[in-house]
Amino acid sequence: MPFLSKETTQAIARIAGIGHQRAQAALERTQAALVRAEAEVTRFREALLPLFEPQLP
Repeated sequence: MPFLSKETTQAIARIAGIGHQRAQAALERTQAALVRAEAEVTRFREALLPLFEPQLP
């Protein structure tokens, strides 16, 4: 599933003065970076969660 529609990436490409394929590639890299960042936040949250959960006897 694309991050943004083809029409949106074409509009971004026109505004930026670059080709649609370059804009699409940049957006795909951005989407991949966001996915990696989300995974990192999840790992961080899971690592910290035990520190804040009440300790059971």
